Amino acid sequence: MSAPLRVGIAGARGIGRHQAKWFAQLGCEVAALYGTSAASAEAAAAELRKLFGFRGRVEWDWDRFVQAPDLDAISVCSPPGAHAANAMAALRAGKHVLCEKPLLWDWEIGPAGMLDSARALLGAAASAGRVLAVNAQYPAAAAPLLQLFRRANNREPELRRLVFRMETAGTPRSAHGAAEVWADLGPHPLAVVDRLLPGGAPDLGSARRESHESDLVMHLDWVWNAGRVPVTFELRRIKDKAAIRREFVLDGWTAAYQGRTRVPTGGGWGEFQAALCAPPHEWVGEDFMRASVRCFAEAARTGNPALALLPGADALRQFAFLVALWERCFLSPPTVGGYPGSR
Repeated sequence: MSAPLRVGIAGARGIGRHQAKWFAQLGCEVAALYGTSAASAEAAAAELRKLFGFRGRVEWDWDRFVQAPDLDAISVCSPPGAHAANAMAALRAGKHVLCEKPLLWDWEIGPAGMLDSARALLGAAASAGRVLAVNAQYPAAAAPLLQLFRRANNREPELRRLVFRMETAGTPRSAHGAAEVWADLGPHPLAVVDRLLPGGAPDLGSARRESHESDLVMHLDWVWNAGRVPVTFELRRIKDKAAIRREFVLDGWTAAYQGRTRVPTGGGWGEFQAALCAPPHEWVGEDFMRASVRCFAEAARTGNPALALLPGADALRQFAFLVALWERCFLSPPTVGGYPGSR
């Protein structure tokens, strides 16, 4: 029996807490976590001990954490502005890397600088012979979404029109308004449409946005198989976490995402699952983030990046779309309403 994959979590208070849980449940060893201070690291460790009995090291010295010889992989769950530096350091230290979406983001260096940084990460992964993947987990929804469509409609989807509605809750992470919502949520629908319409790309000339302080609607044509598919992204930041809406619309048919907890017979720890609902039909299965973590763990164990849900090469292509659409729709005067510049 092979030894478990030993993982370090960089930033375990937010999304890192969920990733750590899934790594542990999947049989990996969560060997260490990193926080930017002793207080934040200890607080994260206390949460993980309650969540799954974390017994690993608690670190707030970055160099000691990233260079630790007992770590095979590092999950980068730090704020987006730290992704590039954290992921690069981990790759140069010989670790496999699962990076939270977006791959990176830096308002100061602009589109060209961000693309250069992203390409450098892919080059570092190749040079080190390590897996780099991004945790934009919704590509795992593509296959069950198509399965549910067939069951509900008794036919194959034509994929002539796509709409993605995604919301997130919490306070803004920057002063960039709707542009910040795009950087935060945009990787999810881009990853899904790229999975549904593989080999295609957005027509930048067709892209237009309507935006306000905390939400945006972006319309574009996705060029695919010599055809054009109209795609709409509706992305919003709201205050009430319980009211978050995430919906996939294929050719006018809508499936809503829900998270559910399956409680085992006899009680005990419940397992969070994903549900796609189009009443009276629904699909319930593996949580999409669990699928992302599971695929990354297998990619890291085998050294095969293609096994990741969103391998680095695919993530780079989608990141280039994300940046190009930001440049087109936010750094140029908007074509429909909204605010000038990056607001």
